[in-house]
Amino acid sequence: MEPQELVEHRYRAVLEVLDGAPVVEVGLRYGVSRQSVHTWRKRYRELGVEGLKERSRRPHRSPARLPADVEALICELRQQHPRWGARRVAFELGRRNVEDRYADSKDATAPRPVDEDDWRAHRPHRGTRVFAPALLGSGRSLLGWR
Repeated sequence: MEPQELVEHRYRAVLEVLDGAPVVEVGLRYGVSRQSVHTWRKRYRELGVEGLKERSRRPHRSPARLPADVEALICELRQQHPRWGARRVAFELGRRNVEDRYADSKDATAPRPVDEDDWRAHRPHRGTRVFAPALLGSGRSLLGWR
């Protein structure tokens, strides 16, 4: 649904409620929950038609987000040493005097900020995928790469 159509859709629902139609029936007619209809009505009263526009779902703040310099250093370390795991990256951050909360070498969950810019080379597996229905009569199945 286009943004303008969405606003009109919500506006018609709100007008029905303001004219006295039960919220539950309006919600059923428009294919939304009664909570959505209540939200639209509240926003319409506070902001008018502008309040019926789609809002961003992005959080207002991200307290756990890494500082840009630490994120860049982690990405650089992972590019230079692709086999290093989280513990080694955390150890290296500690050696480089990065703030303690990012460099706790006991923590195996060193931040991995690669969602937006995935640097890893995607290599195919060597060999072929195999499946053995019963491994030497143990009743277990085996699925893996040969």
